[in-house]
Amino acid sequence: MSSLLDNVKQLLNLGVGDIGRLEHIKSSLEENKKLYSSDMNYVEKMIEQHIGNQEIIEQVPEIKSEQVKDSIIVEPVNIIQPSKNIGIFNKTEKKSEGKKTQSKLKVSVGWQIFFIFVPIVGIWAYYRIKRLGDGLLLSGGLAFLLFGGMILIFLVGGVTDPNFESDLTVKLEALALWPVIGIMIWLKIRYMIKWSREWNKKIDTRMESISKEEPHQD
Repeated sequence: MSSLLDNVKQLLNLGVGDIGRLEHIKSSLEENKKLYSSDMNYVEKMIEQHIGNQEIIEQVPEIKSEQVKDSIIVEPVNIIQPSKNIGIFNKTEKKSEGKKTQSKLKVSVGWQIFFIFVPIVGIWAYYRIKRLGDGLLLSGGLAFLLFGGMILIFLVGGVTDPNFESDLTVKLEALALWPVIGIMIWLKIRYMIKWSREWNKKIDTRMESISKEEPHQD
């Protein structure tokens, strides 16, 4: 019976197979090194083909694939942490966008006064400063004031001139309406200025609170 090393030498003498590989296997066996499974299978196949079925007395330990994996050294990979400045930049950018959004919500007091004398648009002017309910209530009250003033003037005129035959009576009644109309206009303008300024002040307060917020570093 021949040993595995003898069989490899015999294969080399026959000049069969991969001579370079067989020489490497021969050197490994002489140095008592472990053979890979692939080399062991190759040798057994060559022996079976060219030497015949012979009992291999010396069993050489095989290197399992798990052992190969364990022998691989994995170098640690340095993971680059995202810079903290990126987070600060994002927060600053969001803060800037928030200030721009808030500034767009501010209204022009002059345009607000103009809008209240335009039909339908006046309702929108109250709505954009969150005063729609107050604006409708004010408009309704002023309309009631105008209607009441007209009735009062009509009654007074009827006492002085029951048949309304005098042109002077009619002119005086029409003239008496102007103070009522003037009061209505003054009240509408006054409250629109007041509410618009309060709205702009609220927006300024929000913008100041955004400006005071400092980005937190982790």
